[in-house]
Amino acid sequence: MPTSASDPGFTLDRVRNEAHFGGMRLDLDAAAYALLRALLDADGATLDPARLAQRDGASTLWASVARLNDTLARCSPLAGYIANFPGQGYQLVRTRAPTNQMLGRSAELARVTELLQTHRFVTIVGPGGMGKTTLARALAARCAGMYPDGVRFIDLAPLAEGRELVGALGAALGIARLTRETLSQLAACLRGQRLLIIFDCCEHHTEVAALACEALLRAAPGVDLLCTSREPLLAHSERIVRLGPVGLPEADTVPDAASAAQYPGVQVFVARAHFDNPAGFVLDDRNAALVCEVCRAVEGMPLALELAASLVRPLGLPALAQQTSRWLLGPSAGPAHLSGRHRTLSSMLDWSYDALAPREQEVLRRLAIFRGGFTLEAAGAVAAGTALDPDCVLDTVIELASKSLVSMGGEGGAHRPRLLDMTRDYAYDKLAASGELQAVQARHARWLCTLMDRLENDWMVLGWRAWVALYGTWVDDILAAIDWALGPGQEAVLGARLAGIGFSLGDQIGLAREFHERVRRALKTIAPLTDIPADVRLRLNFVNADGPGLSATGMFKLMGTADSVFQLARDSGSPMLQGAALIAIWGAPYIRADYPAALAGAERIAHAARAGADPYLELIGQRTLAQSLHFMGRHAEAHRCAVLALSNCDLRIPLAYQPSPVQVGTSVRIILARHLWMQGAADQALAVSEEALVLAESERPSAMCQVLSMAAVPVALWRGDTARASVLMRRLRDWAERHGMGFWIDWTQRFEDALAVIEGTAEPHSLPSFNDTHDLFAKCRDHLVTFSTRLLTDDAIRRCEAGLVAWCLPELLRAQAVRRLAVDAADAGGAAAMLLHRSLAVAQRQGALAWSLRSATSLATLYRHQGATARARATLHPVLALCREGQTTADVRAANALAATLE
Repeated sequence: MPTSASDPGFTLDRVRNEAHFGGMRLDLDAAAYALLRALLDADGATLDPARLAQRDGASTLWASVARLNDTLARCSPLAGYIANFPGQGYQLVRTRAPTNQMLGRSAELARVTELLQTHRFVTIVGPGGMGKTTLARALAARCAGMYPDGVRFIDLAPLAEGRELVGALGAALGIARLTRETLSQLAACLRGQRLLIIFDCCEHHTEVAALACEALLRAAPGVDLLCTSREPLLAHSERIVRLGPVGLPEADTVPDAASAAQYPGVQVFVARAHFDNPAGFVLDDRNAALVCEVCRAVEGMPLALELAASLVRPLGLPALAQQTSRWLLGPSAGPAHLSGRHRTLSSMLDWSYDALAPREQEVLRRLAIFRGGFTLEAAGAVAAGTALDPDCVLDTVIELASKSLVSMGGEGGAHRPRLLDMTRDYAYDKLAASGELQAVQARHARWLCTLMDRLENDWMVLGWRAWVALYGTWVDDILAAIDWALGPGQEAVLGARLAGIGFSLGDQIGLAREFHERVRRALKTIAPLTDIPADVRLRLNFVNADGPGLSATGMFKLMGTADSVFQLARDSGSPMLQGAALIAIWGAPYIRADYPAALAGAERIAHAARAGADPYLELIGQRTLAQSLHFMGRHAEAHRCAVLALSNCDLRIPLAYQPSPVQVGTSVRIILARHLWMQGAADQALAVSEEALVLAESERPSAMCQVLSMAAVPVALWRGDTARASVLMRRLRDWAERHGMGFWIDWTQRFEDALAVIEGTAEPHSLPSFNDTHDLFAKCRDHLVTFSTRLLTDDAIRRCEAGLVAWCLPELLRAQAVRRLAVDAADAGGAAAMLLHRSLAVAQRQGALAWSLRSATSLATLYRHQGATARARATLHPVLALCREGQTTADVRAANALAATLE
């Protein structure tokens, strides 16, 4: 049976090892549960850290404290937090603050809630320290039930240095490549959803934040927007709620405790002071005047009130009041250019900082190096020094959290410790003034380099989403570390290594563009150096491409140096280092649909795999051979390679190989779906294309675009299912536009134009895309003739005659015959018949039953028109008899209808 703990609100089930607070089950692992149980059993007493750490060790204890504090913070403000009192131990600190309002801001909370429901777009405006973010969080908790698709909190503060805001917004909202010109993708991504987006700290990027909000309002009617900023965004439809100081007693009044407690500012101060010292602080008539004096000294600024209250325990209320009185009577504190309220906060941070022990000051300064959240492990590694070991740092982080200088919560699911924006700025100034900035930056960059090693290892064992969630939050820190290493740090190798591996992280989460300039800067920095490790130099060369990721344009540029890079990789003796160069050698011609050259590149990959007994290159070789052979019309060989690749697709390819953004299992299913269609297995082709669509949902956006463009849409059109094709094209356009993938948007346009021709609403010559002969879209244009003989292009004819493409050769020959028959229906010269005979022969040689059926149907139709019914039957029936699937497809129905007329 559950047994109640001594502390009200908590319930422990000691049989199941579960804890509940206020009826909510706490998500705790065994170590965190054991810690909470020990603290509750202590009934408010402090527990010796050494005794607590006996079972699992000090590092596990500190991690458990952090996890437990995070869980308690997310559960309820009444659940309290674990504080560490130096020389005494750990204690569960509780508060009895009222739960039905946000202290000091209940009126503002009601006002923002009302405006948000009536106008959809509200900006909370006020100077730093006024509680804008706190109010936004309170509203998010209050209104969460109104938004079935959730609340998305996007903190813009960490993006102020070294990041493109639009790219960061895209990443936060699941948009891989967002640009200023395509902010409407934000809306496309969220269309049809009912959710609240909170943009916090917009003062760093007011213009682009305003554009993003306006785009969302126009095109995503289910999205509401809440922003916090020190200044209005000046956006259309924006409603502004300004935050000033919370209410305080007048300066010339000396209220008693009951009267003082009615003022929001006093409530905030008392709640925090009691939170830190529940056994030793109570507002009464004896201290009410001192409390009001302190609250007035900080001008009712919520953050300053909390900081001041946190000083009550170390200083005592009389000493704190005396200090604030001296400040009020003395000259203005803080820089002259700051407003009174900013000087107030600066002074409060000074007080808080001066009240810290030297080691606490040291750790706080060093934590300012992190651009956003951090982990306890990172804090221990970066903030440690000659007099501070990592264990001591972890202990100090928890102490700083108890003093409101470190936030132990997080936003958007990233529950990591962090410094609040203004605290970080303050601490960073202290770090710079201390003379230790360079040393801390060096430790920061070197720890991130070890994180990059772990990132590569975890890539091999974690699912993609889990991997992105674990490492994607470090992008800002990595970018800052690269800038330091390649700049004032003069650590060229370190900067180059971070840039090369960091690019792989950015490429996987859609932020590769933010690493490109740094990759090029790193290459320039290491160019004259002779002692650069081969793997570092090669990796930078592999990713030195134009545009985000290894795009088609970038591939073309990289192709020019790929052979020389491959030679360097061979000289290194490492097959792994050859992988990226070999993939580039294959990929550039494959993208521009030069399949003989692509096949040669795939064979080089396979040869290198055999020579080096490299299972990863072997898998890459199987996939690239399957793709190349398929488009060369060698379908049986392609099928064998595809089956091999599919059987090995669970093998994760290391990031150092710069693997395809589409997982092997997905890309191989694209080929298999196409191959099954060619074989005449139309129903199986449809099923496999559906499997590929499901897999693509959990991959990068380019995976979905490839599956739709290369398998799902073509299979639908080949089956004659224009309704399904139309639906899939809309999905393709939505996906491509949502993620800013211009290459696939162009494919979509060509498909849409083709569908218009098929449905008779447009003529080919009237469509600009039909006459575009750019190499980038040759692969797409090759498909058109297989959708309709009316979509035959002279460019496709030239490509087939040059031997660059063969998979669609039977259809191209058939389309030429149809064109001739349109001029000479009787085919007096037999030219059309010759083309159809050749088409049928090529299709049968390729084992492409689907194309054979089309060619046989067209040839039988010609014979029937010429009165050669027996010849028509002899041509059509043997091919039709082989078609055991796809009875509802347009081709089989047409063949059956023709066969019926030949009886």
